[in-house]
Amino acid sequence: GLGSAFVDVFMDDNSVSPTLKDSCVKTWSSSGNKSVAASLVELASFSNQGDSKGGATQHKLDNAAMRKKIESQLNPIQEYATSVKFNPKLEDGLYLVGAGVRKKSVVKVYAVALYSSASVLNSVSSPAALHTAARSFDASTPLTSFVLEMTYSASAEKIGGAIADSVKPRYRGSASDISVLESLII
Repeated sequence: GLGSAFVDVFMDDNSVSPTLKDSCVKTWSSSGNKSVAASLVELASFSNQGDSKGGATQHKLDNAAMRKKIESQLNPIQEYATSVKFNPKLEDGLYLVGAGVRKKSVVKVYAVALYSSASVLNSVSSPAALHTAARSFDASTPLTSFVLEMTYSASAEKIGGAIADSVKPRYRGSASDISVLESLII
């Protein structure tokens, strides 16, 4: 669908930011970060389970404390070409997977960060695995988000139009869907 086509703009073989894919794989291929990702996935799988003897409140408190401890190991990422720094977690609970830059000729247009669920962090072993996980939109990966931080003066309309133009060849649905996407970006 449209969400997968949008992810493809940043993740497929013709992505607008190859450095984003490289950053994601480099960041989450270390053994320490793999362990953090696995812990976050495990915690997510237990987050809806409660104690049948009325210990659900304590269980939630324990999970919150454990999540805070695990998340304290996450670090921001500074995109090297633009020096833009991205936080390790968004308010909606998505985790920073990596950061890159969109260049047009020699101009650094924007820094971009990929945020997604812990299951995507846990799946990053190669660019292909990352691409598949980030665009799955299933129960374990309901959301994937991209944060763009402008480093070159360009209007929202121009950026929205450029992204919409990048989505068009990757999307087989209605052209009106792409117009809606463009209006959301602006």
